[in-house]
Amino acid sequence: MSLTFLKQSLTEPKKIGAITESSEELAEKIISMAELEHADTIVEFGPGTGIFTEKIAEHINPSALFFALEINEAFVEKTKERCPNVIVYNAGAEEICKYLSAHNKASCDCIISSLPFASFDEEVQEKIFEAINNALAPNGQFITFSYFYTALLEEGKYFKKLLHRNFSTIEKSDIVWRNVPPAFVYSCRK
Repeated sequence: MSLTFLKQSLTEPKKIGAITESSEELAEKIISMAELEHADTIVEFGPGTGIFTEKIAEHINPSALFFALEINEAFVEKTKERCPNVIVYNAGAEEICKYLSAHNKASCDCIISSLPFASFDEEVQEKIFEAINNALAPNGQFITFSYFYTALLEEGKYFKKLLHRNFSTIEKSDIVWRNVPPAFVYSCRK
């Protein structure tokens, strides 16, 4: 476990939403459900220390645009160290359109998110989903994960409502038990 991750999760638990980094198994599940080989523009929300970022970079088309948005400065630095060829902005998910525009893009094909939606209140969730809708191309893919227990939390229930309100197709993986805590992945289509 990364000491940087532990320190940041203790300092800002509502923004981090976990006490340890995601597992390789969860990263592999996300990559297996994402259709990265067909995506020209990929954005990652909340890369943390770069576990998913590294896997995404390994699987994208070499000509694709890929960048990550991370609000935690310590995580920005860790991700840049781990993935020196990936563009990482110190910015929130709600700023996605600004950064797409900076790359002369009107939309993206895929958003992969590690954001702890069940830690966010309804207003924050709404703001992020509005940004996702504004940025994702028609038939674009949104990939995220959720811990198995979050369905019991009010914020987790609201997150699930937002998924169903905003996406026409939602696929949910089996539980990835080799993650702390166990999680499952959502693959959603606009």
